[in-house]
Amino acid sequence: MRVASLHDADTDEWTLRINPAAIKDSGIYLCQINIEPKLQWPVSLRVEGMESAVAKISGPTEVYVRSGSTISLLCTLKGPTGSPALPHWFQEGRPVALDSPRGGVSLETERTESGMTSKLMLTRAVVADGGNYTCAPPGAEPASVVVHVLNGEQHAAMQRNRNSCLANRSSILWVSITLVMYSWTHWNVPR
Repeated sequence: MRVASLHDADTDEWTLRINPAAIKDSGIYLCQINIEPKLQWPVSLRVEGMESAVAKISGPTEVYVRSGSTISLLCTLKGPTGSPALPHWFQEGRPVALDSPRGGVSLETERTESGMTSKLMLTRAVVADGGNYTCAPPGAEPASVVVHVLNGEQHAAMQRNRNSCLANRSSILWVSITLVMYSWTHWNVPR
């Protein structure tokens, strides 16, 4: 556990342990004793001397794939990780299991000069594979993307909705041009 509150059973002392510490941990922490009246002791923590590592998933924040195709998500970690541990992938807050009965789930992780990359691939995508995916390297800011797995009917409906939207834009453009022409002819006619 990266952040833990530890109690020494032989004393009344509590310790807050943050390991590894990251710049994002900087701030005011409140030590509180639950008696009446409550006693509070603010402690300012400033983590220095290190860059904060940041994860980024390549591409848009929402990804649409057809069922049966491959979902491929690439997470790039730049800056120090503060830990040699590899990034963890989550789907809807649950760890992605590489050994799931579903099969077809793989992970490729590579250390680079500037950080690390982690590529999650799910072959033969099904609707249940959709959802929020998070790449969470220890000691770094996580990154997320929403994956939508579409079956044939949903894909066709999206195409119809997109074409309908384009038709509505064309109608709005035609009405706008007509109004501009009317305004121009109405106000620019010699009287």
